[in-house]
Amino acid sequence: LGDVENYPGHIKTSFLQKYLLSLGSGIGCLINPRRADLLSTFGETSGELALRQIFNRMLNHPDGCRILRDRPTIRTNTVDLDSLRKLPEGTFGKAYTKFLDKY
Repeated sequence: LGDVENYPGHIKTSFLQKYLLSLGSGIGCLINPRRADLLSTFGETSGELALRQIFNRMLNHPDGCRILRDRPTIRTNTVDLDSLRKLPEGTFGKAYTKFLDKY
């Protein structure tokens, strides 16, 4: 954790640095939830283990493997948004269109 270069220009951080950034940004988010910079920092520094678990779960499911292999691009001009809006709650398509409609 922290010693991997994730992308060009990535600043490597130690476990202690991630811990302190998570703690500080988490407290800051509780004090002022409108601080998008703190929320982003909290997500960046605390989400690595959760993302690894999601990745491993996807590897162990046929649909997840297909998504990881094919890496589909989702764009508003390549999907039928009206059809996605009709999908049941809890599906990616429904959540995606709710997000698009809200923001």
